[in-house]
Amino acid sequence: MIQAHIRMYGNVFRDPSRARDQCRIAAIRLVSDSEGTPTLADAQIFWLAGSRIAGKSDTSTHGEHAVVCVRNSVLLDLTRRQFDGRAEIPTVYEPVGDAVRDWLWIVRSENPEGALEKL
Repeated sequence: MIQAHIRMYGNVFRDPSRARDQCRIAAIRLVSDSEGTPTLADAQIFWLAGSRIAGKSDTSTHGEHAVVCVRNSVLLDLTRRQFDGRAEIPTVYEPVGDAVRDWLWIVRSENPEGALEKL
């Protein structure tokens, strides 16, 4: 399911000039496309903030980058190349805490304005 999704939308995910809001669009599409799929049945959108590569400070006030959380233990970042041109598509963070290598904060909610947690 995930690889089919990437094949369908992969060119969009790889193009840095189309980065604005692509993370949210990609996450929404994957979650909606995966309804009824056992491996992604509980997929939901989470947000990350404070990109280490983009040099963001640790004073974020809201989520900046949408990712898909599966089974509350794996994050799938479909558009990581917005920040790192060499990133895998998808970038997989398993467990969720592995996102600390690239991010400072997580919002465990579909609302980017939700409560920030330090990774």
